[in-house]
Amino acid sequence: MRSAGGVIGIDWQAAWDLRVGIAAGGSESSFSVADLQTSGRITGGHIGAYAKKTWDAWYAAASVSYARFSNSTTRMITGVGDTEAASGRFDSDQFGARFEIGRKHAYAGINVTPFVAVEPAVLWQHGFTETGPGLSDGARIRPGEQRRSSHRSSSAPPATMPTSRWPATRSSRKRWTARAPRCCA
Repeated sequence: MRSAGGVIGIDWQAAWDLRVGIAAGGSESSFSVADLQTSGRITGGHIGAYAKKTWDAWYAAASVSYARFSNSTTRMITGVGDTEAASGRFDSDQFGARFEIGRKHAYAGINVTPFVAVEPAVLWQHGFTETGPGLSDGARIRPGEQRRSSHRSSSAPPATMPTSRWPATRSSRKRWTARAPRCCA
């Protein structure tokens, strides 16, 4: 799989203890699965908004995002008769969010910030028809719309240690993640 993309955003200090921002971007991915003689391309547009509020050492952060994807696939059909190429085109939408709360602690020049976070997401895949030369109406594939949801929660004790020998702060993040089972609607 090959992917490329970019994002641009702006944020501002709305109050001494509140930072908010928006971002927009685009992405392009292509994939190929040789064993299945299948390839495709996914083009996406993304937008999002975020905020972080602090109370002394405590903070809360939230973000929401929406993405629209245009998907195309091509696969080879072999085995009976002539080899044929079938192609499909469909759109999909994704909505996601992240909510996090944590508290910064300083110990002997090391900052430790334990946090907990929840990340719900929903992906809607619109229905599509797969077509190709020689495919009769009865042989076309017409999957209906599908929706998938996921929920991830995590907690972590990240630590940063500022040092005058390095121009930037070095940091280490470890986290424990639990994912809820996927479900369909």
